[in-house]
Amino acid sequence: MAEFEELLEAQYSTLTLIQRIMINYHKLPKTRRTATAVRSSIANLKGYWDNCQLQHAKLCALADEDTRRLHEYFTKDKFLFISDTVEEVMDTLSECLERLQPSNVQLGLNESSSSHETRVSIAHLPRIDIPKFSGEITKWKTFRDIFESLVSSRGDLSNVQKLHWINHKIGDYVLIRDDRNKIGVSSKLKPKYKGPYQIAKSLGNNRYVVKDIPGFNIAQKSMDTILSSDRIKSWIKIPVEK
Repeated sequence: MAEFEELLEAQYSTLTLIQRIMINYHKLPKTRRTATAVRSSIANLKGYWDNCQLQHAKLCALADEDTRRLHEYFTKDKFLFISDTVEEVMDTLSECLERLQPSNVQLGLNESSSSHETRVSIAHLPRIDIPKFSGEITKWKTFRDIFESLVSSRGDLSNVQKLHWINHKIGDYVLIRDDRNKIGVSSKLKPKYKGPYQIAKSLGNNRYVVKDIPGFNIAQKSMDTILSSDRIKSWIKIPVEK
């Protein structure tokens, strides 16, 4: 738990730095409250938010079930509080920049003063890579908690934006959605996914080449197709007791 407590201390220290951004800005003489100063504060905010997400992912990975159930960081959803704080500070900084250079705000940040667009701006902050799910069922809960905290639970991201976080790498085993209806087979009884298959190539823009697993899939027609990430899900491997 020593590493967990160290990470937790670092997380709260970063939150303090985020909360002090506007305090430090308003301490500047009026002559130094320029667009450059605001952009510098925005850059600092993005860096702090990036660190918070990385530290949160590590905290989720280290925490066992009892810690998630009992520790204040999880029970009071401190990460959500940090996220809300970042949104508020970004909103204030955006308004400051708009007053100083409205044309640059429109071109550079693509934001307005509305709360909705401010929340969307958070989606443009630097992001960490979501830890890769290995496929081991025993590690699924940890991965799910991390993904839900960083992506799935975010109301400021659309479903399309969330898809950008569902990444697969070459060699991953996956299941693919089967929408075809077979004569004589009830659609209610037919499995929604079939497989496993293997990711052979990533084409970008959430498109993947999916092929048979060498030496595994035996069928009259081999699998070789291009699918989007919304039609693919990771194959969970059940550990075999030795």
